[in-house]
Amino acid sequence: MRVLICDGDNKGYSFVHATQGNSPIIPGLMSMMCKLYRTFRPDLIIVAWEGHFSFRHKLVDDYKADRGIMQDKDFKAIVKARNVMRHFGIVQAFAHGFEADDVIMTLAERCGWLEDIERVIISTEDKDLYQCLHLPYACVESQKTKVGKTCNGIIDGIAFQNYFGFPPEYFHIYQYLVGDKCDNISGIKGIGPKKATNIIKEFVKHDFAPDIDLLVNQGHLPAVESHIPLKDLVRLVDNAPVRLFNGIEERVVLRLVKDVDELARMGRILMDYKQNASRYLDILKTVLE
Repeated sequence: MRVLICDGDNKGYSFVHATQGNSPIIPGLMSMMCKLYRTFRPDLIIVAWEGHFSFRHKLVDDYKADRGIMQDKDFKAIVKARNVMRHFGIVQAFAHGFEADDVIMTLAERCGWLEDIERVIISTEDKDLYQCLHLPYACVESQKTKVGKTCNGIIDGIAFQNYFGFPPEYFHIYQYLVGDKCDNISGIKGIGPKKATNIIKEFVKHDFAPDIDLLVNQGHLPAVESHIPLKDLVRLVDNAPVRLFNGIEERVVLRLVKDVDELARMGRILMDYKQNASRYLDILKTVLE
């Protein structure tokens, strides 16, 4: 079983930014889905979305404060695109109070509970999801990141370690040390990527567990006043209460998509996928209940 999990917010915001809001979002995102399907031929496609304000916003007031706000018309178009995807069997995933990254981590982790899981492909340009690469069956499809450019856009655990010099399960510690400008996380003053890498290599050398609390308490990591919220900001959750949505009547979709010919073209590309997707979705639901 091959599962493709897309970071919906990452893809949606990237598309709007790249086209400056001048291209129709529904056909744009659907074309993206069709391209990914033709590339990876997954048995099941899931698109994960933000669950409104997450628990991280409660921990830190200015979390992701630097991010721009999507225009109302673009947000409404993305909501419509979700319904079009559902019509073609592309599952939509949310978890109230959690981010899309947490949804993806949870889904990737639970896929490992399935006996016949072959591959989980995570399509995103968000480096936070490198945390999923400790799973031997997981990879990240990323064409634009520095890491992705070193391995033809497919990052697995080996490619990650070749680039960073340490295993993926330590990546949240790296983020704790260097911070993340995209999420408005400052990190620890005086520690950059090179120093952080050297610190983590020492952890690996001495076989320390990749646990921030343990390492701070033992004096192996510098503690900061905001240590606890910072720790919880950088590490993804692998047990989010994920809800899956699939299927919607064609008459509803026809009201959303003005170009009927474009809808038919998408249908031809995704025909084989749609016929079998519900069966694989039922299999996945057994490990989410």
